[in-house]
Amino acid sequence: MQKEACIDLGDRPRLRTLLDHLALVDDDRAMAHPLPEVLLLVVCGTIVACDDFDESVEWGEDNLPFLRRFLP
Repeated sequence: MQKEACIDLGDRPRLRTLLDHLALVDDDRAMAHPLPEVLLLVVCGTIVACDDFDESVEWGEDNLPFLRRFLP
């Protein structure tokens, strides 16, 4: 059995590591929301089993105070 590679997170919380990775995505398009915020919404929507982007947006609107704890 092959062992999967593991990223060394050190003492950093996993969420902080994820947000740092999302912030590295470069996108020069003019958007209504910064790309890291959109990606956070998509990741969270996927975790809570939203089936498409519209469901993720609805979940995000319903849970905006939770999301604002991590990004503006």
